Amino acid sequence: MLVPRMNKTIYIRDADVGVWDRAKELAADGLSPIIVDALRAYVLGREARHKGFERILLAFTDSESHVPKKIAFYGRWIYDLQHPWSYSAESDDLAHRNFAVAETAKGGVAVFSWSSHDEVEYEIGHTFKNYSSFLKAAADPFVRPAIQMAMSKRGVEVEELDI
Repeated sequence: MLVPRMNKTIYIRDADVGVWDRAKELAADGLSPIIVDALRAYVLGREARHKGFERILLAFTDSESHVPKKIAFYGRWIYDLQHPWSYSAESDDLAHRNFAVAETAKGGVAVFSWSSHDEVEYEIGHTFKNYSSFLKAAADPFVRPAIQMAMSKRGVEVEELDI
């Protein structure tokens, strides 16, 4: 099946011709995929901000791989990093498991969690998980209590039944 192609004209300011020429030299597959990727990111960001979402950037050392990570997404905090939902671990009454929960611009859920102690100033066990929905997140026993609280705080959406 042939996919129709459209020709579009892009006008470049004289001051930006050097950047355009250098990009053409570096782009093995041409400039079209680069331009479309940039436009897609621009549209996603603008639409997300218009709906009240912000770009969230997390930097942490992953507890499983022990590798530093930085991740970013558009979302809206329900429980943020400064005011996470937390509970005391049963094995150590000084330890707390903390959960920052965000609704994502694409309707998913992002959960960042870590452990902390009352008497020492360090955090361990950083994990980041994302789910396609609150129901999928609630099915994960690790994050279920935080998700239940986030759903209560955020409000539960009405499920429309066609019965």
